[in-house]
Amino acid sequence: ALVDDQTLIYHAVSGPREELAPAFREGGRNVGWYPWVYMPPFTQMPDYGKPAAEATMRRGFAWAYDVSPDGLTVIIHIEEDAVFHDGTPLTAGEVKKAWEFAAWPENQVAWGGFLLHARAIAGMEEVEFGDATTASGLIAIDDHTLEIQLNAKDPTFAMQLSVWMFGPQSVDHALENPDNWLKSPIGVGPYRITSVESATGDAELTLAEGWWGDTPSIKRIVLPAVKDLQTNFIIYENSETDLLFADDLRQPQLHNPEHALFSNMQHHVTGGLWYAGMVTDHPPFDELNVRKAFAHSIDYQSTLTAVLGPLATWGAGIVVPGVPCYKEGTGYEYNPEKARQWLSESSYGTASNLPAMTIELSRPNMIRIFEIFQEQWSDNIGYQVNLVRLEPGQQRQDVVEFARQSLGSRIHDPAGMVFDMGHSSSGAMQRGPNFNN
Repeated sequence: ALVDDQTLIYHAVSGPREELAPAFREGGRNVGWYPWVYMPPFTQMPDYGKPAAEATMRRGFAWAYDVSPDGLTVIIHIEEDAVFHDGTPLTAGEVKKAWEFAAWPENQVAWGGFLLHARAIAGMEEVEFGDATTASGLIAIDDHTLEIQLNAKDPTFAMQLSVWMFGPQSVDHALENPDNWLKSPIGVGPYRITSVESATGDAELTLAEGWWGDTPSIKRIVLPAVKDLQTNFIIYENSETDLLFADDLRQPQLHNPEHALFSNMQHHVTGGLWYAGMVTDHPPFDELNVRKAFAHSIDYQSTLTAVLGPLATWGAGIVVPGVPCYKEGTGYEYNPEKARQWLSESSYGTASNLPAMTIELSRPNMIRIFEIFQEQWSDNIGYQVNLVRLEPGQQRQDVVEFARQSLGSRIHDPAGMVFDMGHSSSGAMQRGPNFNN
């Protein structure tokens, strides 16, 4: 028999919050629990101990999908009993409205958010640029059948519908409550956010009264907003929390088989990276030999291990560890002699002829990494990069030579990361490096 108080205390890696961001602009920090509030059409449930690529695709608010022979149309079938937290039926029309609302210009985020996937839907680009409020490719056939017409064949689109950003919220509630809908949004998952402590940022989820699926045994979830990783770890050691997100980069001690709590862990391997790209639309990184000189004059793996810990992995290639098709042995060779040769063969000839170059960083470990890179560039090719340490709220410069961002494999298909990192039209390229292939 279960005890009466079925409360889960879950320390995700997250800072204080005053509101719950809608699923369509949540970048990934809280995706471990977002589908519990904003359930997408399908979910990917991990088989712990196996790579995320082997996760099982399961029902969300939809119970099935069909794909046309030409691959240009996906039809999802919505659970007939599905309702929003306030009891309003979740119809195909409401899903269509929620996805269009997510693409309205005023609801977008700079890094792309929901549109990273939704741009594949016919007519969504017109919504993105404010030329329309509805997408021609979203067609409600009836209350429980939504047709999705694509701009081009996309073999993984049905799997993309398991990404948290497709989790709908009540658009009517948002429009009627513009000042507070993010403090108590109405989704379709089994839990509803019921409070956010303004002083601490702690959030609380309770079982939604209108939940239409199998009743969970856990009735309440507390999400303490403790950002300091060491404090989180101590809280877990003292048995003051039930669940701790502990990745191998930021809390490597737990991943040591000799650690007393190692047996508590369930491993789930996913793929993502922190990335700083050379901006290629202006000198000097518009020139290949300059890029080669800078890339080959720094010792990536040694630097990353020194700063980020023994389990840090160099993202040496477009497809990173944890994503299918990853291949070891790629990456830039650390060779200062060749780096100096490539710089001498560039139009600049020597480091003294290069223009001033700047990178702006705010994350402390990224700053430390680039401080070491800064020293290596100075020692190996005789050039000093200007490193700007941004303070909270500090205005960024319009033109810099390095663009720092984070990327991840939202579904475990390498094509997404290949596109993000290698295609001129991808949001990742257009937000900074401006690579033009």
